[in-house]
Amino acid sequence: MERMRRRNRAIVKSREIDPRNKINHGITVNEALEIVMRIYESEGYRSRTINDYRKFWAEFISIVNKQLITDVYHDDLHTYIHHLLHPRKRSPVTVNIRLSAIRAIFNRLHKEEIISISPVERIRKLKTDEQRIFTLTDHQIKRLFSVIDKDSFAGYRDYCALLTALKCGLRSNELHSLEIKDLDLDNSVILLPGAKNKNRKTRTVRCPEK
Repeated sequence: MERMRRRNRAIVKSREIDPRNKINHGITVNEALEIVMRIYESEGYRSRTINDYRKFWAEFISIVNKQLITDVYHDDLHTYIHHLLHPRKRSPVTVNIRLSAIRAIFNRLHKEEIISISPVERIRKLKTDEQRIFTLTDHQIKRLFSVIDKDSFAGYRDYCALLTALKCGLRSNELHSLEIKDLDLDNSVILLPGAKNKNRKTRTVRCPEK
C-alpha cells in the first residue's frame, strides 16, 4: 500500500515538472506554433512544408487576433474561413489547403496535450466543384516546340527539358532537380530518389526509345 502511494506521488510530481503542464494555460499562439514546428523538424518534415505552416499560421492569427492558444475557439475558424472567401476572395480550393495546415497544427497541439479540445474538430472542408483538367492537343504541342530556337544553347536546353517532361511525364520540380546521376542510359530509365518526389517515394521512369 505504501509502495503504491509513493508511486502515485512520483507520478504527480513528474506531471508537475512536465513543461507542457506549465504552459497549458498561458501559452501564446506563437509559442504553440514553435512547439509543433520543433516536433515536425524532429520528424523530418521538409523545410518547404514547415515554412508553409508558418505562413498560413501567421495569416490565421492576424485574422482572428488572439494572443493565447486557449483563447482560440470554434467560431474563430469560421471567421478565418469567411475572411479568406470574401475580403481576400480566395477560392474554396485554396481555403481548404490553408485550413488543412491549421487543422494539422491544432491536432498536433491536442495530441501533445497542449490544448484539451481542438477548435477545428467540427470544422469541415469547403465543398468544391470538380475542376476540369486542360491538356494540350498534338497540334498545340507541335506549335510549342516549333518556336524553340534549337540553334542556341538556351533554346536547345529548353527543347530537351520539355521533350523529357512530355515523354517521361515528369513534374516540373522533378525536371528541375534532375541530375546526371539520376539517368540510367544502359536501361533507358530515370531513377528519381524519394528526396526529389512529392510523396518521398523513389520512382523509376522509363524513357521511350522515340
